[in-house]
Amino acid sequence: MSQAQPVLSSVADLMLLVGEHIRRSLATQLHVRGSDGTVVTNVDLEADAMIRRGLEALTPAVTIFTEEASPRLTGSDSRWVVDPVDGTQNLVIGLPLVGSSVALMDKEGHCLLAVAADPVGGRVLAADSDTVYSQSWAGGGLKPLTPDELPRAEGVRRLALLRGNSSPALTPSSPGSTNSCRYG
Repeated sequence: MSQAQPVLSSVADLMLLVGEHIRRSLATQLHVRGSDGTVVTNVDLEADAMIRRGLEALTPAVTIFTEEASPRLTGSDSRWVVDPVDGTQNLVIGLPLVGSSVALMDKEGHCLLAVAADPVGGRVLAADSDTVYSQSWAGGGLKPLTPDELPRAEGVRRLALLRGNSSPALTPSSPGSTNSCRYG
């Protein structure tokens, strides 16, 4: 278990709340606005605010970059990178292929930990430099995943194609490397 485990666990709990908010929002009226070709909904803004408040409380000295608000610059070498609703276009058309993600990056751009909420699946996936974890809304805390339980790159590619994106080049980083909590 890594030294980042207490922060990872707290961020996973936060992202479970954000995922539940997004899931409940799938059945509500969206307020869509957009400028310069982008689409932003009330759900994007609400999720962004929830994540910012939670990260500010957990790690007040860390810079935060989000998709929907101005950066919160603290001068720290670490930074949170936030995508409050990944799949806004899907959300707008009623396709429930959406998520929410945060990653803590060091000054060199290495991912220290990452958490992604799966609102429809009712869980989060979280990773540090050593392990990938899962936690469901049913509770029980973060549980390490075995290699057989990890999401398959083929499924991620199919999902990207369903969303209208080109197929990403996904190759897991080598275990134990400084980038092992991301694909690419």
